[in-house]
Amino acid sequence: MAMEIGVFGAPRGALTGYLDRLRERFNAKLVFSPQRSEREKLSGLILLDAPSEEWLLELAEDGLPTLIEIPFAASLQEEAKILKALSEKNRQVIIPLYSRHNPKLLRLSSLVREGVLGKACSIYVTAQLDSSLLREEPSTQHNLSGEIVHQLINTVDFIRSLERQGNPQYRAWLLSGEVLTVDARVGDTLVTVVSQASRSLVEEAKVCIEAVGSENILVWDGTEHSLQIDDGGAELRYWGLSLNDVLAQHFFELAHGMPLFSPEDIYKSYHDALKLLGRLKAVKARR
Repeated sequence: MAMEIGVFGAPRGALTGYLDRLRERFNAKLVFSPQRSEREKLSGLILLDAPSEEWLLELAEDGLPTLIEIPFAASLQEEAKILKALSEKNRQVIIPLYSRHNPKLLRLSSLVREGVLGKACSIYVTAQLDSSLLREEPSTQHNLSGEIVHQLINTVDFIRSLERQGNPQYRAWLLSGEVLTVDARVGDTLVTVVSQASRSLVEEAKVCIEAVGSENILVWDGTEHSLQIDDGGAELRYWGLSLNDVLAQHFFELAHGMPLFSPEDIYKSYHDALKLLGRLKAVKARR
């Protein structure tokens, strides 16, 4: 029997391609704008638009696994507040950050945890993002653009994914063209993430990775469907999954009772990103 998923809001083409994947790969039936009486038989909810915090939290009372598209509030601070409330209600949610669903970043995190690199010494990630994917942020006197806000959330969240129990100390720089560089020490590993919005079309997020460990060196560019580990020619295949493929898979698993990410964990990434954003704004104000 096909699972039924309630969808609120209008699809956004390629940005919400995971809706097509859910239909095609998992035989899901999408029910748009379901009434309360219809929600009892749903397996999950997808919120493409969130008109208000009250509305979003009211839907959360149904207790259904929920994917919440970003942005889902007027500011990063308000989104963090909503995530904290969802955490206190112990709700299972997915936020489509590329840090959590980009297959290359997920694979890198798993290789580090599995010890394939040996003791990881340094990780260097560059990410080029299509500017149409980036969030808006209300303008203030010393505000940073929505591009930087979006990059900060994903960068901090990825760094935290390498060591969930750790407490990384971040340093951030803004370069010309609003290129963002963030350094962090995760255990004994130095992690550097450089991200930039592109004005040309970039599908989802073009990610390039270099990682050096005590035993292996990993180099993974953004175009090849494989990664190479310098241990005598061994090659681990990557089968070219897209972010939308992974998002659909993650939502399917969540809807079938396999918890993935807690709102509390996502909230911690927002909290760290907000602190870093405050430092960057203070530096920009002094210029």
